[in-house]
Amino acid sequence: MNTYKRKQKRNRAALLAGSMSVAAMLFAAAVPAAPASAAAMSESFAALDGLKRVEQLDLETALQLVLEDSGNIMLLELQAEALESKRQQLNDQANSLEQMPVQLPDTQEELIGDADPTPDQALWLGSMIATNTVLNQSIIATNMTIEAQRKELDQTVRQLYTDRQNTLLGIEEAKEGAKLQVTSQYVQLLALDKQIELAESYLAVLESDLSRAKTLQKLGKASAKQVSDAERPIREQKEQLEALNDGYRAALIQFSFDLGIEYNPELKLAEPDVEPEPVVRADTETLLAESFELKRQWNDVELAVWQKNRTGDSSEDGERYLDATVDIAQEQAELAKLELAKSIDRTYTDAEQAYRDYEAALQDKADAEADVRAATVQYENGLLTAFDLSKLKFALQQAETAVATAKLQYAAQMSRVEAMNAGLIVA
Repeated sequence: MNTYKRKQKRNRAALLAGSMSVAAMLFAAAVPAAPASAAAMSESFAALDGLKRVEQLDLETALQLVLEDSGNIMLLELQAEALESKRQQLNDQANSLEQMPVQLPDTQEELIGDADPTPDQALWLGSMIATNTVLNQSIIATNMTIEAQRKELDQTVRQLYTDRQNTLLGIEEAKEGAKLQVTSQYVQLLALDKQIELAESYLAVLESDLSRAKTLQKLGKASAKQVSDAERPIREQKEQLEALNDGYRAALIQFSFDLGIEYNPELKLAEPDVEPEPVVRADTETLLAESFELKRQWNDVELAVWQKNRTGDSSEDGERYLDATVDIAQEQAELAKLELAKSIDRTYTDAEQAYRDYEAALQDKADAEADVRAATVQYENGLLTAFDLSKLKFALQQAETAVATAKLQYAAQMSRVEAMNAGLIVA
């Protein structure tokens, strides 16, 4: 038996044994929850008015929509404005606090000079010195209170400045996070759609098996059990196909809600414009320097250093506390840097694996195409039945779906790489 015939026999045995399961395909774990949940979501979504209806959508448009409709980004922008307004208000208040420059004369020399007091001066000199001494002490206490208030306001102003800087980082981080989430949802929907198409084709294969079994039974060449065995996988496949359709509907409802568009079950999604190519790693230190998380950490370090320099606590315990605060902030920044470096490596490793999976899927597709070409020749020469040829054509369809799915997975992984280049490093 030649190589092709051995391979043909193996393929036919595997297919007829029902070893193919669409649930085992890529992205199977991405199927959302129960059908009842999808139906409930659909009813709730239908109650929303004023949503834009979209008939077809590409990834770039989806990314624009999510940035325009993100409530989280809007709230962060409002928060940044509020922080800046409060910072300016308190800064003006701190600048308006002025100490009393007056120092009243509270000694005999300051009041009458070096000469001895006259009898008239002696009558008021003592009481004047006592009164001015009390007033000077009150002025000193007032000035100390004003200085303490100014320092407290300065610290609050500096804290608000740091909070605003971190909020601005949060806005950019939220934008990248929203784009990453929508890309993931978009890819998931396309993958589910391809699974559904493949599942429908596999159902047709199973129904063909059943028809063949019934024909053989009529001819006395197959038993009732063989017919029953052919019916069972059809029921299972129909259930799985229903679950896939419900999962797609639930995912599409959530996707539409996140974009702020009307739920349209007939929405057409364009394939992302991506051609997989080998992954090129960027310099880790460069990525870390642009990381939103690390920038936040170093903002906190700068705040701790500023507080230490401006507080000026003269006590030994107070000095140790301020030093410890700076050390803790720096240590947290270093730990964050280490974890982010690990995440960078994992992200690139996952992207590289996605590219390898795509290359492997291409090779499997090429093998399946070769099998179909060889089988077609045999079929045309009467050496292979149409039934067996249809099995191999379905195997080719499965391989083509695997290539498309691997391409989508590559696109999803590369979106994480792009987000990382923009500053969002996902753990």
